[in-house]
Amino acid sequence: MVRLFFALECPGLETEGLPRTYISEKARNYHVTIAFLGERPNSEFEVQRVADVCIGRLPLELEYQKLGAFQKPSNARVLWMGVKSSGIQDLASRVRLVSKSEDRPFLAHVTIARFRKQTNLEDLISKHVDTQFGKGSVSNLILFKSELMRLGAIHTPLYSVDGKGKVEHLI
Repeated sequence: MVRLFFALECPGLETEGLPRTYISEKARNYHVTIAFLGERPNSEFEVQRVADVCIGRLPLELEYQKLGAFQKPSNARVLWMGVKSSGIQDLASRVRLVSKSEDRPFLAHVTIARFRKQTNLEDLISKHVDTQFGKGSVSNLILFKSELMRLGAIHTPLYSVDGKGKVEHLI
């Protein structure tokens, strides 16, 4: 069994305008989770069954804007950046349906930081309500393996699917 999720990488994401104290996620881990699958026995099966969903739905133009927090800004455990894209909701809905994922409602975002203790982020979030953090074009949906470690998860890209439904094995 392998812990899996589908995600988009984040080309053009710029975090330079944020205080370094809030940037705790490694840049290589920045992604937009499209569908969390959890433990599955066969990663190749999972990527093959969503390949057709990607046909004509990629590439996507992504714009990164505003900040938010989970649960709420006054006692946050996660700082996130919003992602705007026409077509991302459709892609996520179809991938989730076909992959039979059991996700929460989709909110296009990139996790920027996680906090061990609840943190008040109200000032930071209100300061960046209209801030643009870059934009970029993403051409592939990636199937990641996620390994939980003591210091955080390690995400390894396993497969890539392009807008023609072509699957590429990455490792």
